[in-house]
Amino acid sequence: MRWRGISAARRVRDTLARRCRGASMELPSEDYFDRGYWAEDENWTEIGADVFGAHGLLFRSYWFGQGVESDHGMAATLHDLKACTSATMQVQYLDAGLTGSVTGRPETVLAAVIGPRLDPGDPAHGYATLLTTARGVCEPAEPPDMDEAPVAGAPTFALAALPFSEQRWFSGAPPRQTRVWKEVDEVGDDGVGARVIEAPKQARLLHRAGDLQVFGADLPGRNGGLALALYDQAGDRHRWLVATRGCLMGTRIYWLAAGSGVVIGYALSDHPVYKAEGRDGLFVIDAVNPRVYRLLLDGSARVWADADGDDEWDPLEPRAGHVGRFRVDEATLRTRCGSRVALADIRAALDARASGAM
Repeated sequence: MRWRGISAARRVRDTLARRCRGASMELPSEDYFDRGYWAEDENWTEIGADVFGAHGLLFRSYWFGQGVESDHGMAATLHDLKACTSATMQVQYLDAGLTGSVTGRPETVLAAVIGPRLDPGDPAHGYATLLTTARGVCEPAEPPDMDEAPVAGAPTFALAALPFSEQRWFSGAPPRQTRVWKEVDEVGDDGVGARVIEAPKQARLLHRAGDLQVFGADLPGRNGGLALALYDQAGDRHRWLVATRGCLMGTRIYWLAAGSGVVIGYALSDHPVYKAEGRDGLFVIDAVNPRVYRLLLDGSARVWADADGDDEWDPLEPRAGHVGRFRVDEATLRTRCGSRVALADIRAALDARASGAM
């Protein structure tokens, strides 16, 4: 348990109590300053207090559950000594940890604790805009087999769109991103009035493909992943593409092929829970119509197979060894089982999708 500013906060709390006696504000109880009270629950990780401006006192407490799929969050209360008012909010993050749900919409607390409101025109908010304009669920909801989402003709392969919409270009290379918040359209029965989008770390160059460069920024939280952005060196501009946590899991990426406006990578997750969900594997960046797709090809980790010979068809578990199953030769992706697909075939399929022909 980490404690910050508690002694000073107690003195300010006492000042509040004297100055605002009779006002309709709830001051921190004596329990807040008792280490033994907080030690009863091992999930609390930090209790802190800060003098905020000339008349404010900000209390914050953080909790963190156990296990890969646990939630975590923060409670914050801002007391105004001059107006004798209080505003409280609570942010809860689920397993993915990329966005948090805010109870209510206390804008003064959000500005003090989280940061600015989302501005889609700000380059420092580009990643947050990507997450807030995602197109809902994964396509499809379960990992498909080769018969469920085939591309017409030979060779047979499948493209499954990831739910991230095409983003605008911003000038320059990807800058450091900012944590922001965005109000929801309407406060529902759950009381959620806003979303918090946590910022990834500074983006770094991961891969070069001609004039195109792929940048990656480590995602926040303990479960890993990357936010990917495409940088057009010739035009000195960038746009955000995808986050590899959710429909596509990956804490490590292996780059396999590039050409015809296509970049192919292999995302591999270090977390067994995520591996079991079948979200690792091949993916395609369409640099012409900037979207990202999962790619299914016979011999890749994302093909369903009767591995045990018991007529039970299950997705093959992705392993690091699968990465070595691919050879790139003359703009063709091959697997050891004999499957192959040319980048030109993938380019044609992507163009057909973009035009609505498939």
